[in-house]
Amino acid sequence: MKTFIRLPKTMLIAAAVVALMTGATAQARAEGKTSDLHYVAVGVSKMPLMPQNHQLRYPHKDAKDLAKVWEAQKGKLYANVHGETLTDETAKLADILAALDRMVANAKTGDTAVVSLAGHGGKVAFLNNQWIFEPSDVDPRNATATLLTEKHLRDRLSQLTARSVTVILVLDTCQAGAFSTGDSGIVVLGGCTATQSSADHNTIANGYFTFALIEALNGKADANGDGEITLEEIQAFVAVRVPELTKLYAVTINGSRHEQTPVCFLPAGSLSGKPLTCGTVTVQMPGINMDRVR
Repeated sequence: MKTFIRLPKTMLIAAAVVALMTGATAQARAEGKTSDLHYVAVGVSKMPLMPQNHQLRYPHKDAKDLAKVWEAQKGKLYANVHGETLTDETAKLADILAALDRMVANAKTGDTAVVSLAGHGGKVAFLNNQWIFEPSDVDPRNATATLLTEKHLRDRLSQLTARSVTVILVLDTCQAGAFSTGDSGIVVLGGCTATQSSADHNTIANGYFTFALIEALNGKADANGDGEITLEEIQAFVAVRVPELTKLYAVTINGSRHEQTPVCFLPAGSLSGKPLTCGTVTVQMPGINMDRVR
């Protein structure tokens, strides 16, 4: 038998007002939005020409999970979302460069463009200590011609910043802080400093940094509760969250306790107040038991 409870008229009015305000806020975000979000999410776990101990577990999932976050922003903070997710066999060097070229061709003034790279990366001496990323077809016998370099990225992404597109580069790789933005105007969110390693985890099935970043983007970084997550809020959240994760579970890598400090490089004329996502999603943190270096 159903029981009906009669609510006081004042409570009904209050509930109606809250519902109207919530709907109005969502509608206001969706209406009048003329800028789009463009993303290229790359994750390389498998490199067939590299030895077995060089293979990774979760970068491909990092890319897919970040893509879900960006896709969920359609009709919220952005009018439209356009993206490509490249993982393993579809993340060869030519595939990545072609996707970047399409982004450059399609993004317009006022848009936001996000490129995320998860996998093996770092600076290499034979390319003048330039930061590099390993595509799935990286060949140790011809590394110079099969690596994605910071020059590849800067040459393309600086074309976007030159026409006032907000460009954000997300690096969940070792030595992420070694990427040199110069005066390109590119925002860099990196998983570790230029001298550190980036790691992933077999329980959360993500890189530490990617997991913390997704938490931030999904609402946990919204410090002022306004429903919009800015670069400044993201930076503040991951700066605490990533070291917290690595310290909380006290893992060791090559005999030393793993430490990982995320970095954020903002160009002159700071974009710190720029909102990147809006909305709130609760993310549960599972237990942790081991990790692997990228």
